[in-house]
Amino acid sequence: LLGFAGYKVGMTHVFTTKGMECPVTVIECPPLKTISIKFYKKTTYGLRLCDELDKRKKKIEDIKDDIPKTSIGKKPELFEIAIDAKQEKLGKDIHVEIISEGQEIDIHGVTTGKGFQGPIKRFGIGLKSHKSEKSRRGPGSLGPWGQGHVMWRIAHAGRMGYHLRTEYNKLILKISDKNEYILVKGSTIGPVKRLIRFN
Repeated sequence: LLGFAGYKVGMTHVFTTKGMECPVTVIECPPLKTISIKFYKKTTYGLRLCDELDKRKKKIEDIKDDIPKTSIGKKPELFEIAIDAKQEKLGKDIHVEIISEGQEIDIHGVTTGKGFQGPIKRFGIGLKSHKSEKSRRGPGSLGPWGQGHVMWRIAHAGRMGYHLRTEYNKLILKISDKNEYILVKGSTIGPVKRLIRFN
């Protein structure tokens, strides 16, 4: 399995053997369940599906009772992860033991939504001088008179956050077998209870 997923619990700190304090993020990792497998083949145009899966799709009714094992949400989180073709994992639970402590992972998730924000917080433009007319926190000039449209380079107010982003080389400090959680060094993407994928 070339990846795993979990839910962000929050942040805390741990101490090393030398007494140094280190901030960590706690990620709850309930077992994953494989419900279907897709096969790809290499072509001159890249990877393509081996068959027309629209004709072969069937609704799986047996997995409805197996999916709600966590108290995070009622809807199941369905996503694709590459697996080893030699290992048969269909219908089985996959636990977090497939990754190891001291391993560096890439975290993939949706950032925290900030709502409607101004251009200073959204793009980091500077404040205008105290003698500026109209507004001090606005973008300033929007362009020349005869242009007919506003350039995309102008910083405007709008919705900020809730973007799909990837953080690279996050160190796993600890993996718990009893409660199925991991400790990742530093901060991670998103708010509490947000799904985080890593590989």
